[in-house]
Amino acid sequence: MCMITQNNLLLLKYMKQYIVDICLVFILLIIVTGCTPVNQGAVKPKPVQNESDNIKENLSLNYLFLKSRFQIKNNQFNEAIKSLQHALLKDPDSYILTHNLIYLYLNQKKKNQAFILAENFVKQNPDNIDGLMLLVYLKQNSLKEEELIAIFKKILLLDPANPNIIIYLAAIYEKNGKYEKAVHLLQNGVEQSPENTSLLFRLGVMQDKTDLKKASLNTMQKIIKIDPENANALNYLGYSYAEQGILLDKALELIKKAHKIKPDDFAIIDSLGWVYYKMGKYQKAVKFLEKAASLSSFEIVISDHLGDAYQKTNQPDKALSTYKKAIANGSKEDKKIILKLNAKINALQKKINE
Repeated sequence: MCMITQNNLLLLKYMKQYIVDICLVFILLIIVTGCTPVNQGAVKPKPVQNESDNIKENLSLNYLFLKSRFQIKNNQFNEAIKSLQHALLKDPDSYILTHNLIYLYLNQKKKNQAFILAENFVKQNPDNIDGLMLLVYLKQNSLKEEELIAIFKKILLLDPANPNIIIYLAAIYEKNGKYEKAVHLLQNGVEQSPENTSLLFRLGVMQDKTDLKKASLNTMQKIIKIDPENANALNYLGYSYAEQGILLDKALELIKKAHKIKPDDFAIIDSLGWVYYKMGKYQKAVKFLEKAASLSSFEIVISDHLGDAYQKTNQPDKALSTYKKAIANGSKEDKKIILKLNAKINALQKKINE
């Protein structure tokens, strides 16, 4: 029997690597004329090269990229990092290479290196939307709000119809109470993408917050015409009718349809309980509001609704306890509702003590 020595094992290892490398080159030789090169960064003027040089450069870059994929598959992460770093030296403007190396850094807990690479890429390619979005994703918790707004505005200059950026920027305006700015931004977005239901929904919400109630209802109706199964719009429109005490049968129909589409959504279950409350069907209201409160861990608005329903069904102790839970789950943004809840607690406590 032939004995396999350590030298033989070492030779086998190198032969295996040699075969892998030959296979990679063979694959790339087949696809090089039709494949998309990995140098997909911002378009910049480069020295004129002849066709042969271009093929060699793309072959080298694609080889290093493909090699890094094999190394990652075999858990050779440090080797994969080196391959991608080598490739980026050849083409520092490649977003594909940058993106892959950043996520490899993150996978290996090298966050600072990922941040530095993303920042350098954006400095070298200030008009690359993918690079800007990647930087926001990586540093969203450390960037100041003004910096985020500046980046989003820059992306919108490059891509004015980008619905995601419009929604992100509008959300920042909303958070800061700049509702009119959010409405204006979303209206511009809808003008460019009139059937984008995500933009329309955010517009309807912001119209509601700026007391443009009729416009908000019209926007939600428009969404339902575009997408009759849009549970969020069905629920929002039904809940709006219930809040205003109008078209309660229609409100119930809309919310029931939304509930059928999203049976476990606590916001929709709350709406269903609330419309029953508005219809004077308090026992039914309690049933759905209890479920919504449980699913939402007693979210403040839902708990307020449930407390009201308990009062209507002559359960003052439960109402008092629920109002207190609601306040405990409130935040700085809930000042108005907390004041209202405190007033309810005081009135109810006085009634119980009589």
